[in-house]
Amino acid sequence: MQEKMMRTTLTIDEQLYAKAVALAPPGIEKSELIRECGKAFIQRQTARRLADLGALHPILNWCRAAAKRPPPHERAG
Repeated sequence: MQEKMMRTTLTIDEQLYAKAVALAPPGIEKSELIRECGKAFIQRQTARRLADLGALHPILNWCRAAAKRPPPHERAG
C-alpha cells in the first residue's frame, strides 16, 4: 500500500520541537517526528471521545456507581 504524502509548511514552537527531538530516537527525520506527533494526537483524541461516549452509556454509569460502593463485607449492616 502506497502512502499518500502532503507537503506543507509548519510554524512550530521551537522549545516544543526541541523537547520532542530530545525525546525521539537518535537520527529520526523531521517528517517522521511530525508524523508520530500526529499519530499521538489522533490516539489521544480518539481515547477522549471514546471515554465521553462511555460516560453517556447507562450501563457503564451503573458499573461506575457500583465500583464506588464498598464491598458487601465492608458495608454497615
